[in-house]
Amino acid sequence: KWQHLTMCAGVLGEDELEDGLMFDGSSIEGWKAINESDMILKPDLDAVYVDPFSATPMMILFCDIVGFTPLTERMPPAELVALLNGYFDVMTPLFRRHGGAIDKFIGDAIMAVYVGEGPDAAATSACGAVRTGLAILEALGPFNARCPEPLQVRIGINSGDVILGDIGSRQHRRDYTVI
Repeated sequence: KWQHLTMCAGVLGEDELEDGLMFDGSSIEGWKAINESDMILKPDLDAVYVDPFSATPMMILFCDIVGFTPLTERMPPAELVALLNGYFDVMTPLFRRHGGAIDKFIGDAIMAVYVGEGPDAAATSACGAVRTGLAILEALGPFNARCPEPLQVRIGINSGDVILGDIGSRQHRRDYTVI
């Protein structure tokens, strides 16, 4: 008896999920004693697992604050959170303006993805990521002018195939992210 069956999700339509797939039972020993209803492969939709991952070319931008850990040791928590939230408020619109989508905040870091469209997808996503990086550097000056402790940032941009999907523990917490 089959316990697991792996199939490409692209071959299954809604009808196959609801009605199941028929198979020819003539190759099974004793097939004449098998009822037609026993020859239906029907997934248990409560137990089905669809692997949503596929490689997608993207640009990824990381931006973090230089010396953030020592800063956390010097500032009272409430002031630190206010500083960080103010920084994020200034920086996050720059990502959308240049075609990026923020994937997550990692402490003081911002991780964003850029996916271009059309025949020049790689070029448009690269330009968007670079423009965002330049905009961050430009916005940092006015932010620091009113900041109790001036900040410096590091910006890294990388390109390549990434896996986009739901990643994490099935029992506790998952995030839709890129790897």
